[in-house]
Amino acid sequence: MGRRWLLPALLLVILLVAFVSRWEDLGTRTEDAKRATYLHDRWAGRVWVKYSGVSGGQLIAGETLAAHNLHNPWTKPLDSRNKEANILYARRERAIWTGAWVVLVLANAYWLYASLKRSRASQQAASSGVAE
Repeated sequence: MGRRWLLPALLLVILLVAFVSRWEDLGTRTEDAKRATYLHDRWAGRVWVKYSGVSGGQLIAGETLAAHNLHNPWTKPLDSRNKEANILYARRERAIWTGAWVVLVLANAYWLYASLKRSRASQQAASSGVAE
């Protein structure tokens, strides 16, 4: 029973790999001084557009929105309230997936810590029993 820590350690590695591979870069589209980078969130299945550059004399520094038009990222949806609701829903969804991941990592880290502590305690008990 000295390897109780193996399963939580393996799950922690899997969770870390899942986080690293969460985002897929789908490409970049440039128009004038504006750049739109498409990112696919593999966990939620949603496409995001990260804007950067200069638009109308204003600097756009990394604003990220849920994509509503994959063919032309510069178009605005007809109903701005619907756009805001879509953005809020998408951001909430992204936060929920990220929060769930954080909870799993913390729970797994605690499980790993407790398993290692139990293994050390059982090893110490076995070695003190042998020494007597």
